Amino acid sequence: MKKVKMVIIGATGTASKRTIPALVHSDVCEVVAIQGRNLEKLQKIQHDFQLKDIYTDENEMLAKATYDCIFIATPPFLHFENIKAATSTSKPIICEKPLAINYTEGEKISRLLNAYDDKTFMIAHHLRHQQPVRDIKEFIQNGTIGELLDVSIQWGYEMNLDAPSAVWKTNPDMGGKGTLNDNGIHIVDLVIYLFGLPASIHGKVQSLRTRDTFDNETAFLTYEKSSILIQSSQCMKYPGNHFLIYGTKGNIEVFYGMGEKYIRQVSVNSTDLKKVIDYPETNLYLNEVENFCKGLLNPAFSHNGTTLNEGLNALKIIDTVRKSAETNSTEKYIGF
Repeated sequence: MKKVKMVIIGATGTASKRTIPALVHSDVCEVVAIQGRNLEKLQKIQHDFQLKDIYTDENEMLAKATYDCIFIATPPFLHFENIKAATSTSKPIICEKPLAINYTEGEKISRLLNAYDDKTFMIAHHLRHQQPVRDIKEFIQNGTIGELLDVSIQWGYEMNLDAPSAVWKTNPDMGGKGTLNDNGIHIVDLVIYLFGLPASIHGKVQSLRTRDTFDNETAFLTYEKSSILIQSSQCMKYPGNHFLIYGTKGNIEVFYGMGEKYIRQVSVNSTDLKKVIDYPETNLYLNEVENFCKGLLNPAFSHNGTTLNEGLNALKIIDTVRKSAETNSTEKYIGF
């Protein structure tokens, strides 16, 4: 099978830890060139993964390399300029989450992507790209647990404030205003994918270990007949990171399931079904790229990844959480 050739903008951070190692043995996609600002780091990555070409300038790479798609792996404050450069090539784009540091900037990016559709642009949210999440969606939609009542989702961790990434994660102009722009946006994306958009939002934000950003954020999302509690933290030493769904006929429980790795087990307990499902190991960072590339190779294949529209709604939800927290009021939500 023909492999999709991919170049990576900003390859010396997250991409070097997750994306590039995941694609080493891919039958669908291969990394043919990478870009970064640190030549020494680039040379090490090139050596470690036997990559052909490295560049310190993204425009030079986009002009000289031979490739089929572009992965943007930079922090969010660079996404506008990176996407602007990438769209000039008309090549398909995968962009690391979040799309932007806030909804206003996300709208500006969306205008750059006018010529793109859901097959040629995707935001990289790894949690979607696994069988457990697809199964959970099917259980909800087919009424296995009855009418939805209450949902609770948590993703907390304790951020290393001395890590290089903390420099931009704790700067509101570079990483957004807090934890919901970091780990928490995965929760918001999952909520949009599984449950759709809320009718109203009430939020609470805290700055416990950081000064200029919110490192602990909680939101209560209401729907016509149900509610969802989401909790995101960068200052939680011992999080549970559970995903719990309760309906009129039963529940779906995922313990320790929110994080960088795949969901290992889903428990379904209802009047129609009592089952504990164990899942084999899978690499979510491999899955998200391969799913996108399969869609490029086969027009009939649906990658089911995060669309531009969904990414904009995620940013708007986060902004609404903070507006609610600031005014101590419940805010109506009107989707993008």
